[in-house]
Amino acid sequence: SILDLVPVVCLLMKFCKNLQKVVDLSDPEWTPFWVNYKMLKKIIKELVPQDSTKSIVATPSVSEEEKDSGGGTSSNMQKHPGETIFFKLLHSEFKKSIHFFTRAQAEFGIRHERIKDAMEYSKQPGALMVHDRWSQLAKALYTFYKDLLLLENYAIMTYCSFSKILKKHDKNTGFVTREKFMMNIVSKANFSKYPTVVKMLKDSEALFEEVAGKLKEEGKGNLHRDEKLFIEMIHKLNAQATGVQKSEMSDLATSTSSDDCIVGSPPPPPPPRKQNLIS
Repeated sequence: SILDLVPVVCLLMKFCKNLQKVVDLSDPEWTPFWVNYKMLKKIIKELVPQDSTKSIVATPSVSEEEKDSGGGTSSNMQKHPGETIFFKLLHSEFKKSIHFFTRAQAEFGIRHERIKDAMEYSKQPGALMVHDRWSQLAKALYTFYKDLLLLENYAIMTYCSFSKILKKHDKNTGFVTREKFMMNIVSKANFSKYPTVVKMLKDSEALFEEVAGKLKEEGKGNLHRDEKLFIEMIHKLNAQATGVQKSEMSDLATSTSSDDCIVGSPPPPPPPRKQNLIS
């Protein structure tokens, strides 16, 4: 049940386990589109470590297209077939994430417009064949808002997945790849900055406040206890994931401040929002 999922939110979990729990919470249709962190982690374990006394600064990439984006493979890395395989898979995961987030945002945009239209129709007396129009709209808003929060979580966790797996790669191999890959490639991705999702979340909160007011006039409640708990849990999950993201960004900023060859800055984390649907 939903209540059984509340203990999932735990800061002490390892990232991989935490990521798996988030995948389990989300829409099953999304399952193939999460970063395959376990696969990448397994490949890293099979890579040959470099001389631990010397770090090799390398820009991780495998194609001309990726070289243009600031990610050309160094000659040192080209000598290691395992590195080529790792970064081919990493780029494949990256492209998959971008494709999914683009499609998901478009789908949520359609749902958002439909809910706004439903709100306008519900204001017209006799326009609907149901009597509990505000209760129905509250349910629709709950479902949309919950799914949208999970999409936000997808964006945060995907960013963290790339940062953490590259940190693990560099630690195990001696190459220095994380800073350039994150700055030149990941930070420019649509899941790194998502103002459209943030705006839809704020709009949904405003719409729900209006619907809650209508329900109050009719002497009715808005969300059931388990629905409130589920929304609250996702808010906490996103807050904790944002904390991990801030830590990764801070680490990157510290690393890049001492590296003159790296330009740009990590994207800012999403601003905190009121938890209107559970108040």
